[in-house]
Amino acid sequence: MSSDHHEHGPPEVEPDDNDYSMLHKLIVGVCVFVVISMAGVSWWLGAEIDHVRSTTVAGDPRE
Repeated sequence: MSSDHHEHGPPEVEPDDNDYSMLHKLIVGVCVFVVISMAGVSWWLGAEIDHVRSTTVAGDPRE
């Protein structure tokens, strides 16, 4: 038996080519999604607040 059959170390790994374009696209996509979501929630919450302010509640002392 040869000695190279008894090696238990990890396999040799070659370094990547430093192409991070997919990672950059993912980060930009997540950032765009978060910004659009925050704007949508802000618009929706503002509309709900205006709706609540415009409706009168029974027994409201301002009546």
